[in-house]
Amino acid sequence: MNPKDFDIVNQNRPELLKYCGGVKGMNVEPDEIVSRGGAAISTNFGEIDATVTSIMNEVEEKLADAYSRD
Repeated sequence: MNPKDFDIVNQNRPELLKYCGGVKGMNVEPDEIVSRGGAAISTNFGEIDATVTSIMNEVEEKLADAYSRD
């Protein structure tokens, strides 16, 4: 996650773990590559790109698909 988001997320780690479906631990690391508000998540099952850019690209694709069906 972006270093500017790091402190707030790290401070709220116990609260975040409540919403992570039984995850027992979490390692939060700052990374300049990730834009503010987003995250790059690594798990034993794979990678999740939750950056703002990635999310907005997906929204754009879904809207374009929905409008192309009309």
